[in-house]
Amino acid sequence: LGNSLPDFNFDNITTKEAILSAFEAAAPLSETLPNWGSFKVSHEVAEGDIFVVKKGEKYYLVKVDVVVETTVLGDNTDHYEVSIKY
Repeated sequence: LGNSLPDFNFDNITTKEAILSAFEAAAPLSETLPNWGSFKVSHEVAEGDIFVVKKGEKYYLVKVDVVVETTVLGDNTDHYEVSIKY
């Protein structure tokens, strides 16, 4: 959601209608994505980031709880822990 809904609170969302409202109110992320060659890539994802995603006819609210980034070459244990509402 970035800065498009500054007073948004993940914990207060309890219905599918509220997730849909957040999706409709948020600014599209795709308009601000940087390029890497000919590909669009995301900005760095940080703990506390919230995304509203649509797949088919279903809307999802995703909050990034934990980011584990490894720095050892060849260590692929990097991961995210997220909370999802739908």
